[in-house]
Amino acid sequence: MTLLALLTLLACALPPQPDESEVLTLTFCPEGHPCALVADGQSLITVEACVPEAVTPLAEDLTLSLVTSGGAWIDGAQSSLTLPLGPDRCARPALTAPTHGPDLIVEGRLAEVGVEAAALLTPASFGGLALTPSPAILNTQSPNLLTLTVSAWAEDGALVSDGSLATVTVLDAEGSDAVVTPSERLLDADGEASFTVTSAGGLTELTLRVALTAPAWDGVSRPTSLSEDLTLGGG
Repeated sequence: MTLLALLTLLACALPPQPDESEVLTLTFCPEGHPCALVADGQSLITVEACVPEAVTPLAEDLTLSLVTSGGAWIDGAQSSLTLPLGPDRCARPALTAPTHGPDLIVEGRLAEVGVEAAALLTPASFGGLALTPSPAILNTQSPNLLTLTVSAWAEDGALVSDGSLATVTVLDAEGSDAVVTPSERLLDADGEASFTVTSAGGLTELTLRVALTAPAWDGVSRPTSLSEDLTLGGG
């Protein structure tokens, strides 16, 4: 028998190798566990990793390794977590959501088997904003220069999602023209952005409108924008 014929015979005799997804399953949001797929830096997202009953025999003391592309595991670990399987051949750890999106990817490895799962996160809905002008009183006799600080937060006091935008427009300026620089700015990691408002002459009254817009991520819905007006008077 030639070597080629022997190799062909052995290949036919070997059982087919199972797909890795048939040995280890990895999913998000198992029933009965906390799970909110929102990029707000606070929501809990539960991941379920299981070895199906059809996989036998199952070695003892197997250790599961999980790595997340964002957020942090709630047991104190950051991106990487190691834990045993439970009596039901599953592990269900939770992590706090990141503020970036829309994709959250978790990689799981058990012995020599590695799998990956992805979830789509939605941008955080706005819970409120605070407007802080400095100075808070207009100069009616001379040009004005003031700083407007915008502070925003998501529902339940969580963080806004990365890419959230604040836009400031002048609704009314009495006494002189007013200019906002820049007119729009991305909120930072703390949900804040600062703007400069100037006028060529004295102002007796100034009304500004601040609008917050969530990032537009493919495949997920966009939360409603939020706006608030601020009126300042002269001293």
